[in-house]
Amino acid sequence: GTYLVTISAESLDSFIPKLYAGHTDSCLIKYYAYKLNNTIIANDFFQHFNALTDVYLLNTTQINSDAFSNCSNLSNIYLPISLTNIGPNAFNGCASLSSIILPPSLNEVGNFAFSSCNNLTTVDLTRFVDYNQVPTCGSFPFENSATFYVKNEDMKDSFVYSDKGWIGYAEKFVVGEPPINNLNLRR
Repeated sequence: GTYLVTISAESLDSFIPKLYAGHTDSCLIKYYAYKLNNTIIANDFFQHFNALTDVYLLNTTQINSDAFSNCSNLSNIYLPISLTNIGPNAFNGCASLSSIILPPSLNEVGNFAFSSCNNLTTVDLTRFVDYNQVPTCGSFPFENSATFYVKNEDMKDSFVYSDKGWIGYAEKFVVGEPPINNLNLRR
């Protein structure tokens, strides 16, 4: 089964080693969902933690380099409205991630942030409603399999024709809501 665990920054360091042990005499614990109340997710924090399946970030403002990289079973991540920065390689190699909703508070998506997320097909940008909100896009943060959904033609133009690095994805922008099968992230 999946275990929902709520942890704070104070308890996280002592909790992670217990998760790696991850078993009792009678069962092996395989899947974890996290509800984190940390404002900053440190470099490499959950890197290669394959038991991780779901993450709900509550008050996070920054996700640092490689924080969730190579978490191959991570399939759902809730990014809060407080998030301003996704660091380089933050979700690189999260092969089970198929959808992501980026909050309009975001200022930057780092280099290769979602690269090697080969199943990531939906990037929801529909919450961005003002051209001043367009975040800076680092080098190749997304795979070519991703489609970017925006609210209207004006927002599409704001992303594509900004000087913020989105031009390489110009052909991948679609006006409208993402497909219905990705509504599981809208909690």
